[in-house]
Amino acid sequence: MPQKRRGFTIVELLIVIVVIAILAAITVVAYTGISDRSQNARKSSIASQYVRLLEMHKLENGTYPASISDSYPGGGETCLGSAGDYAAVDGYAAGDCLRSADNTYLVGSSTALRTALSKYGTLPTSTYAITMLGTESWRGFRYAYFTSTKEARIEWIAKGPDTKVCGLGSGANYWGNTWCTLRLSPSGP
Repeated sequence: MPQKRRGFTIVELLIVIVVIAILAAITVVAYTGISDRSQNARKSSIASQYVRLLEMHKLENGTYPASISDSYPGGGETCLGSAGDYAAVDGYAAGDCLRSADNTYLVGSSTALRTALSKYGTLPTSTYAITMLGTESWRGFRYAYFTSTKEARIEWIAKGPDTKVCGLGSGANYWGNTWCTLRLSPSGP
C-alpha cells in the first residue's frame, strides 16, 4: 500500500509565495498613494493657513509683507515658517527651503516675515520631505511679494502629477510632481 505524503510540493509553495508577493506589491502601491495624498492635503492646508495670516497682515497694514530672506536679501523670495522648520541637512544650509543642484539659486527664511505673521496667529510647521522638481529641490513653502503689482504668491511642490491637489491655487505638472502656486492679489485671494 502506498504511503501517504505529508506536506506541500515545491510548486504549491511557489504559487503561495507568488500570490503573497503580488498582494504585498498591491499594498505598497496603495499605501504610497494614500501617503502622498495625505501629505498633499496637509500642504494645501498649510498654504491656506498662510493665506489667512497674510490677509490679516494686509488688512491691518494695507499691503502684504515684504519677502526678503535673512540669508539672501537680494532674492525677493523667502521661505515660510519658523527657523526650526529648516535645519541644516542634506546639503541645505539652516533656514533654506529651496535650492538648485548647483547652489546658484537659493531661498532662505525671514525673521522679519515670521515676526510680522506671528502677530496674527501661530505659524504652521512648513517643512516637508525634500521633493525634487527638475534640478531644484524643495522642502517647504516659498513666498514672494511684488511691490510693483502689490501681488503676493505662495508656492510649494505636491507629490504626483494631479494638479487638483493645489486646493485654492493653480498647479502645473513638472517632472512627475505638481508645482502649486497660490496667487494673492491686492483685492484678495
